[in-house]
Amino acid sequence: ANVPADPAVSVVLLIRGAGSVRDPQGKPGLAAFTGDLLRQGTEKRTAQEIAAAIDFVGGSLTAGTGADSTTLGVTVVKKDFELGMDLLSDIALHAKFAPDEIARRQQRTLSGFRSRYEDADYLASAVFRRTVFGTSAYGMPPDGTPASVSAIAREDLVAFRDQYYLPNETIMAFAGDITPEEAFAAAEKYFGGWEKKTATPPAIRVPEQVSGLHILVIDMPDAVQTQIRVGRLGIPRNHPDFLPLAVTNYI
Repeated sequence: ANVPADPAVSVVLLIRGAGSVRDPQGKPGLAAFTGDLLRQGTEKRTAQEIAAAIDFVGGSLTAGTGADSTTLGVTVVKKDFELGMDLLSDIALHAKFAPDEIARRQQRTLSGFRSRYEDADYLASAVFRRTVFGTSAYGMPPDGTPASVSAIAREDLVAFRDQYYLPNETIMAFAGDITPEEAFAAAEKYFGGWEKKTATPPAIRVPEQVSGLHILVIDMPDAVQTQIRVGRLGIPRNHPDFLPLAVTNYI
């Protein structure tokens, strides 16, 4: 007989503003570094214990940082919902940023830079972004540079988390076998003590649109493929034509 699968519940936490455009001056890569370390140990769980807890129930626990936000998520079957919420709130609010985990992430990232800087795809995108967005926040490398990543210290990570991981800047979404009442109760139970703070809007400078045609060439004689990027500044995301243009672009 077919046994019906346990219904699943997914919870996503989107922390607005905690993205790479909030990287401090001279410290590109800090937001991504902070997001990467959320699952690597908390005040009450080691990285191994976090991984074992979510693996044991066959769920998933994710955390990642984009340009404008950091997103955390958990998916578990309904009977493990309380564990999922406990893990999600633990990594969001109580990441430990242990020195050994910081060092491990720095070594891994620096090793990755060595291969990325030989990758035509990566270089084309990085140079193109800097060319279009200039020295504004969107022109900086979201993964940082070897120098900036090497210089990141624990106090930088704690300061970024404390300044930008705010409940009043966060959207929480529940999906699956859960009622609104259960969702509100769980949010209150696991995130009710999260302290609100005044959000500091980012000082994002609007880059200047460069006029005329500019051609940049990165000579990589050993590259097996040629990478081409063509583009210019578009419209702001809050522009009234953003959605019609997105649909047009899709078509």
